[in-house]
Amino acid sequence: YNYFQSDYKKKLDLPAAQKHISAVYPEERGILSFYLATFYHKKNKETEQYNQALTEYLTPENVDKFDSQELNSFAWYAYESFDDPAKIIQAISWAQASVNKLSQYANNDTLAWLYFKAGDKENARITAEKAIALGKATGNDTSSTEELLTKSYLSVLLIIFFNLALSVIFIICSNFLF
Repeated sequence: YNYFQSDYKKKLDLPAAQKHISAVYPEERGILSFYLATFYHKKNKETEQYNQALTEYLTPENVDKFDSQELNSFAWYAYESFDDPAKIIQAISWAQASVNKLSQYANNDTLAWLYFKAGDKENARITAEKAIALGKATGNDTSSTEELLTKSYLSVLLIIFFNLALSVIFIICSNFLF
């Protein structure tokens, strides 16, 4: 990684750097190639390639190679950048792995927001409540998570109201038809 970072200024291309790092550190070539690719694509503002590097390497087999903070950073980036439901589900697994390694306010907050974005309002609510408790216990500002919790409650209330309205309409229509 440091090899590539210093040679990046010399316009070394990514495949050449990956080939070199694989020869020097063959046992670590996967993760080092990942770091090289993400560094390269981020520096060159190549968002699609950066996103592809994340989703291709951060698989269930590889998440254990990262610490809680890194996984949370990748998951939060995905929350802010991804709209594809499959990629959001994948990012949820990164956030879950982060929480499993070290449960803190920040990664529980990320997980709650990802659940919400995926449409899983119940897990969003449960995880937001946990994040708020952790955040308040450690003196963090939990206002954004409290906002999420409010959105989760409103979503649940809207679903209940909608189902109730449909039931009333069904009863009224049934009375007219029979």
